[in-house]
Amino acid sequence: MEVISKQLNRVQTGFLKPPFSFMLLLGLLTLYQRHYDILDQFLEVPWLSGLVILFHMTSVIVLIALYNISYYMFIRDHKVGSLIYSAGFSVALTAYLIHLLIDFGGPGLLESPVNVSSGLLAGGHLVFFLSALAAEWIPSDRKFILKQEKLAKILPLVPAVLTILVVLILYQSSINNPVTAEISKLLSLTMDYFSAVVVLLLMMMAFRHAYIDDDYRYLGVVVGYVSLFFSKGFAILSFNYGAGAPFLSILLSLTGYALLLLEFYRKGIGDPLNDIEMKEKQIALYANNLDRVIQKRTKEIFDRNRKFETELEYARNIQQSLLPEQRFAIKNAAFVTGYFPCEDLSGDFYDIYRIDDDHVGMYILDVSGHGISAALMTMFCNNYIKSTERLIKRYRGLKPHKNLSNFYEEFNRMNFPDEMHMVIFFAAYCLSDKTLTYCSGGMNCQPFIISRDGKFKTLDESLGFPICKFSDLYKPEYQSATVELRPGDRVVFYTDGLIDMDKNRVMDQVGLEEFMSDHVELSLKALNERLIGRIYPKMDKLKDDISYFIMEIE
Repeated sequence: MEVISKQLNRVQTGFLKPPFSFMLLLGLLTLYQRHYDILDQFLEVPWLSGLVILFHMTSVIVLIALYNISYYMFIRDHKVGSLIYSAGFSVALTAYLIHLLIDFGGPGLLESPVNVSSGLLAGGHLVFFLSALAAEWIPSDRKFILKQEKLAKILPLVPAVLTILVVLILYQSSINNPVTAEISKLLSLTMDYFSAVVVLLLMMMAFRHAYIDDDYRYLGVVVGYVSLFFSKGFAILSFNYGAGAPFLSILLSLTGYALLLLEFYRKGIGDPLNDIEMKEKQIALYANNLDRVIQKRTKEIFDRNRKFETELEYARNIQQSLLPEQRFAIKNAAFVTGYFPCEDLSGDFYDIYRIDDDHVGMYILDVSGHGISAALMTMFCNNYIKSTERLIKRYRGLKPHKNLSNFYEEFNRMNFPDEMHMVIFFAAYCLSDKTLTYCSGGMNCQPFIISRDGKFKTLDESLGFPICKFSDLYKPEYQSATVELRPGDRVVFYTDGLIDMDKNRVMDQVGLEEFMSDHVELSLKALNERLIGRIYPKMDKLKDDISYFIMEIE
């Protein structure tokens, strides 16, 4: 019922307007035709000619506005309909302007209704009506785009220029020519009849458009065409009646064009401005909502980031808690260590632990990459290299090649990414006979021994294969090597970050050896403090992890 009520309200307020205006003007036309003598008495006043000229000038202003709007719509949308409308308005505007100029210099339309100027006005109306009919007939989405923009801008003015040329030729040939007046009278009457038919078609097309498109605002165009239709009716009566018919024709013509102006303004300027305003409001609303969403998301990201940083701090503390102390001793072996990650978590790791009462196990490794994934891998390594079972721990600890071989097999059983790999160096030190047994798992920087007299010996007699996902293609054989140590010997274990000048710029391999040689007389503690002093200033610019430990035989 609510929908039906709305439709009835629309019918009452919308579709009744054109029939009501049509019946009202039809009654006015009939009333004037029967009682024109009475109405003409009221219209035969001295100031009527000036009022007619005022109506003509107002019509010129309205037509200028219609031409500008239709011309703007063509430039903006390049639609053929707008181009034809602008051309038609330019012709009608030209006809009105010339008619107004002739009226100022001639006898006037009311005193001599059938003359050249009235034929010109009728012709201008007819050209516009035909243009409007063509524009309404062409599909609304048809476009006309010229590559030359300047030509496209002056195109609507071409009919107006042609109209001026034709009028000037005809007007010069019709001065003081009585035959021309008769021909003008016949042509004006014919064009008025033809215009009435064309306007009637426009009126029906506009009414159909309003009904099909459910655009009830378009009914104003229908009423405008109704006014123009009866304007032509009164123009036809003006050939046989007094001054009232042309006056009413001019008034209704002005009314019709004014109603068309309202629709063109709504369609060409009003609706686009409303759309822009609506979109601006939508954008503002969207921006406000977006700002709130961004603030909410930012807070969520901040909270998650703070939680992540807290958990990362816990993970770093856990990883570093698994490392041995910075300085300690096991019987006749003293150790100092250094650990400098380039990120919160490191891919470097080392450990020093008791295998049994007479042996110490130690290893240092470097996992590919940095950060969380590399740090998780170090936890796996720590679990599998140093077993918690006493017998297995002793068996693998005393045989470094067995330890790395088992570690390689365990690594390949895991579902790690194929690109994940590491290098490792494992050693076992016998406290009683001071021998160091070691095995390399592809370590790219070999530990070395520096004695108290400054001599170097590189632990390079065991060159093993890196720990990687390669067991389907290759099974490496690891071999251990043994070296005897003497009191005062220092064994330096380190990862490549310590000697990588491209990434960390601390020192290179030669620089490390010179550093150890220059400070061979210092205590192990003092030596470590000097080494830390070289690394610490570079901490903010590290691009690779640095790890090391130094063992000194007492």
